[in-house]
Amino acid sequence: MANAFPSGAQKESRYRRIQRFIGGHYLDFDVVALFVMRLFNFLATDYYLALDRTNWQWGGKNINILMLAVVYKGIAIPVYWLLLDKKGNSNTRERIALMKRFIRQFGKQSILALLADRECLSVKTGSSG
Repeated sequence: MANAFPSGAQKESRYRRIQRFIGGHYLDFDVVALFVMRLFNFLATDYYLALDRTNWQWGGKNINILMLAVVYKGIAIPVYWLLLDKKGNSNTRERIALMKRFIRQFGKQSILALLADRECLSVKTGSSG
């Protein structure tokens, strides 16, 4: 954004200006999720959800994101995500929190299935008995 920002100032100054602007505003992620769901018309159809985690480094900073997305034409459209302040796998509590947030906002009636990799298989269950 700083590269495209129209100004005669140096790139670093434009970047700090954008940071100050964004830092002073609250972004409601439930509104963002609703926007994405409406944009792709997901509210009028059944869909698959995908739960996955990605991890990479940006300079010296570790970026670890747990993502809940709607599968659409072979790609995953992010709806909710959780920034994990740690290295490594997500835990059951974090995965459940994302699912609960989605269900609270959109219900579960249109979810065909949840797609996930082996990281999400370690689910604690109560004893039946």
